[in-house]
Amino acid sequence: MKFSVFPHFSRIFSATLWLSLIALLSINAATRFHQTSYWKEHLDLLINPNSLDNHLALAQTYWQHGDWPKTQIELMIAQTLYQSSPPEAQQSKVLGANTSPIDLLHQWAEEPARLSKELEFWQTIIKEKPDYRDAYLQASALSYQLNKPEDAKKYLDQATTLDPNFPIASHITQLLSPR
Repeated sequence: MKFSVFPHFSRIFSATLWLSLIALLSINAATRFHQTSYWKEHLDLLINPNSLDNHLALAQTYWQHGDWPKTQIELMIAQTLYQSSPPEAQQSKVLGANTSPIDLLHQWAEEPARLSKELEFWQTIIKEKPDYRDAYLQASALSYQLNKPEDAKKYLDQATTLDPNFPIASHITQLLSPR
């Protein structure tokens, strides 16, 4: 078969093939970017790798996602940048805004202990007043923050049992249920 009968066949097929390939690569790249919800912070850091603010933003995102080792690495890099910045850049006109990254690292390291202590307080309240719905909600939220989803669900079920029409409890139940 000669291509002279269909002279545009090779060009159309070629263009379709290339467009399909580009579309597949774009979809693949988009899915990989959305696998991590902190792709924007990574992109900002690639654009400006010596930015203290970018390293702090990425550290905060890692911390919120429970990735403590990466959080520590980013905060140590941020601390190095903080120490090498001029003293006037370290001073801030906003009260409390001049916390050094190493201080932030210590605060975040102590956070699980603080949350555990607070959870123990609410567990004591639950033992004293087993019909106090809000104590179960607080214990559920703290358990979730401590990465104990089973305990969070258990406390939430108790709160829902005490007050099945409470809209906040039903909303939190929907958030905790697997999709």
